Amino acid sequence: MKGKFPVLKLIGIIVAVAGIALTIVGAIFGRQDYKINPSDARNSVVWIRESLVVPEPLASEFKISSNPERMWSGTGWAIGAPGQEVRYIITNGHVVEQAYAWPKGEDDPFDVEASKGFTLDEYLTKKYGTTVKELRMKHEIRVYFSKDDYVVPEVVFYSGPSEKDIAILKLDEPTDKRKPLLIKNSDAVNVGEEVIALGFPGVSDKVQDQDTISHDVDDVTVTKGIISKKMKPQGRDYDAFQMDVAINSGNSGGPLVDKDGYVVGINTLGNAADKNMNYAIVSKEVMDILQEEGISFQGVTKQTSPLIALLFAGIALIIGGVVMIIIPTGKKAPAAGVPVQQGAGVPAQPGVNPYAARQGVQPAAQGYPQQNYQGQSIPVQRAVPSNQGVATAAATTAAAAATGAVAGQAAAGQTAAAAAQAQRPVLKGIKGQFAGKAFDLSRGAVVLGRDPATCNLVFNKDTPGISGKHCQLNYDAASGSFILTDLGSSYGTYTASGKKLAANVPEKLAAGDIFYLADENVKFQITKA
Repeated sequence: MKGKFPVLKLIGIIVAVAGIALTIVGAIFGRQDYKINPSDARNSVVWIRESLVVPEPLASEFKISSNPERMWSGTGWAIGAPGQEVRYIITNGHVVEQAYAWPKGEDDPFDVEASKGFTLDEYLTKKYGTTVKELRMKHEIRVYFSKDDYVVPEVVFYSGPSEKDIAILKLDEPTDKRKPLLIKNSDAVNVGEEVIALGFPGVSDKVQDQDTISHDVDDVTVTKGIISKKMKPQGRDYDAFQMDVAINSGNSGGPLVDKDGYVVGINTLGNAADKNMNYAIVSKEVMDILQEEGISFQGVTKQTSPLIALLFAGIALIIGGVVMIIIPTGKKAPAAGVPVQQGAGVPAQPGVNPYAARQGVQPAAQGYPQQNYQGQSIPVQRAVPSNQGVATAAATTAAAAATGAVAGQAAAGQTAAAAAQAQRPVLKGIKGQFAGKAFDLSRGAVVLGRDPATCNLVFNKDTPGISGKHCQLNYDAASGSFILTDLGSSYGTYTASGKKLAANVPEKLAAGDIFYLADENVKFQITKA
């Protein structure tokens, strides 16, 4: 009716306005970053005590029989998701070394080799006819929440002081007695930034009287300083921050956090000669190990909260409101005699790319989102059985039947497609998650690993030995060769002969060659099919 505002448009305006309001609320409150005051990071810190009973003949040999039980201590901190109970504790390897590595004969606490020219086991065998393992040293590691409240954890990862110097402890049951800290990638930390070290520096490494120590969060000290530089300490296999934050006995293994309470390192080494030169292992070393071991942790990213649903609801209402506003009040029918065109060319068929069907070719991996890697836009390769192939006569025949093509044209298309596909380089899985599956290398480089953000052949996150970004394989059409490059993986990339590839050094392979990742349980072959 003329002069009246259409009811549908009025409703559309109301709906759109409501949508805008919800969108604003969802955008503001639907994301959260979990920043905390650095001093509140104490709620994540635990005291760790290890003990070792040195038996005969070691006790007499090394003159410690008057006190055969030896004790050491350090600091650890909890990881996990915000708001969830804690199951894992991070610390230094040397904090648990005496109780974990020594009883296994993996270290020499008495420096026998340096003083007597033999390893500890060789010396014991030569003089007493026994070994360290046979002595069955009594040992224990404890994680304390307070003076009389502790648990005995399992060491699920250990790397000694001259290696990564990191240990991961698993509690027998999840606990809410400590809160998890978020880990920030140390690559995003700059020289000159303010940092805070947390730990138990007042506790001696060799504990005699525990009655004066409470071991709870109130005993945790907070010490402030700045990062001087990033470097690799001599004789160590990790990167570290040099800083002027004091690191004293008992601080080892504690978290180094930034102004937002995010972990950027692990307090590791102090310098008795210069208190302004102390060292913390960078957090990226920890993150890499946690990813390798398949242990969940929370990095520093804004997290989605339930209120994010308001954002999407608001967007939907805005779209609905706009549609109601602009929709015409009436609809004209098609003019008489004008056919409604249903679409030209090849009708869509489930599981078949219409364009590929017209060409007589079906890609080995299709229907997945695109990802840009090193300037090439290539599909994210997922497991596609090799019997689906890169060219199928069935797809060609179906497409030809749909378009009414004559049988001779269909046969010619199949022959041409098969000839083209015969030269395609293919990566085949032989053993492991991708066994029996094939991937087309003519589309560009394939990056293998567990990180879906940087890899296009993605392993399950708990696959042992596979790094986040493990290796890259590409095909050089000019020379007809395959180029395999290890991308600095932790457990290596190997050729069939057992040769370990040097990190970031391309290795030329030929069709038919085999390679594997970490061990022979993840094996591939390159060929032309």
